Amino acid sequence: MNEKDDLFFYTPEIFYKDSNLLVEKIKKDTPQSEPFDVVLGIARGGIVLAYFIATNLNISDFYTIRLKSYHKKKQSELEIIQEPPWEKMKGKKVLVVDDLIDQGNTAKYIMKLLKIHQIENYKFAVLVDKQIDSNVKPDYSIKIIKKWILFFWEPNYLEKRL
Repeated sequence: MNEKDDLFFYTPEIFYKDSNLLVEKIKKDTPQSEPFDVVLGIARGGIVLAYFIATNLNISDFYTIRLKSYHKKKQSELEIIQEPPWEKMKGKKVLVVDDLIDQGNTAKYIMKLLKIHQIENYKFAVLVDKQIDSNVKPDYSIKIIKKWILFFWEPNYLEKRL
């Protein structure tokens, strides 16, 4: 078996299709009287998706949190690189967006931060739920994929795909 067999290539076409499906799931679940006020994108992986969702749901309040947890395909201790303006999210309905949930550590950490900053009304959206054990269940997801995922915006995507 070669390395390609262990990878799932998230092409622009698959991303666009799945992102639209995710937006539709969110719209179906969200009453028009209670739309999300804020999109919080988890950098780096969730930024493209978060922007797509914010645009398609017409949400202008878009913030990011930048965490670091992966080093050469190995997950390690989470580190905050950049925080969002927590005060501006208090009392708002927040949609937290990431590309995927792997072991659930990032999602659990974000939930802890939301609680610390007294942000209680939030939901999680991801394209892919990779968890073997569902430590954290996203509110919205599209695919379950157990392989390592390479998104089309990643630097080694084309190199590995060829």
